[in-house]
Amino acid sequence: MSKVFDIPVVVFSMGERTEKVCIASFQKLGFKNIINLNQKIGFSDKLKIFFELYNSYESNLFIRTDADRICLPGIEVLCQKTIKDREENSQCYIIGEGLGYESFLENRRYRYATPHVYSREVMKYCLDNSKKLINNIQKPESFIGQYFKSNYKSLKNYEVLTNIHEFQQYPSKMYHAFLNRIARGHYSYYNLENIRKSHFYSYSMKKALKESEHLNKKNMNYFDNIIEDTKLIELDNELGPIKEEDIDKFLIDLFTKFQ
Repeated sequence: MSKVFDIPVVVFSMGERTEKVCIASFQKLGFKNIINLNQKIGFSDKLKIFFELYNSYESNLFIRTDADRICLPGIEVLCQKTIKDREENSQCYIIGEGLGYESFLENRRYRYATPHVYSREVMKYCLDNSKKLINNIQKPESFIGQYFKSNYKSLKNYEVLTNIHEFQQYPSKMYHAFLNRIARGHYSYYNLENIRKSHFYSYSMKKALKESEHLNKKNMNYFDNIIEDTKLIELDNELGPIKEEDIDKFLIDLFTKFQ
């Protein structure tokens, strides 16, 4: 078996509908070490826990992903390319990323994104310099990537499809995702006409557009002043969880479609 499958995979989860599917996708591909960080804490705090894994694992690479991303066979290719580039980098500072298929962003359907493959040396550097690099800002992981790109030319973008993003999430999750994207200026990436036709997601977008006018989101925390929405809860319940007995077929269909 390829050494790629010994690389630790760290999943950041927060009750996403595809949490178990995300983990199962790595298992189906052959990865053996999967750590699920499902604590209800901020993204920056999870990043600190992630980098601290440097002390617990001797692996030369670490994969970090989110539970709203279903990984595809291309993740193995991404790891192989990152291994090669790390071996050719004198400082061994490498962060590799492939392309994600965006389920909602019709004007930016394929984008470079998580999962990221971090070299051991980057993990240690971030851990040693956590006060400088791990900040509670709008996109903390992007800040880290840009730091290494600017200072060490070590953020590598590979033309390989590694995951499907935001596929069949809960409407409440997509409401938060839409708010995040609008706050980042990505509103124009959406095809609003198609989203408005969706039974499960039209309300999420409508609510996000309305409330984005009054919210100032500058970091990765959840919006403190958002009141729980009965309609979103009803839509979540109607959609329901993905049944465990359906996960394998779910993945086979996706692997076939995106092979």
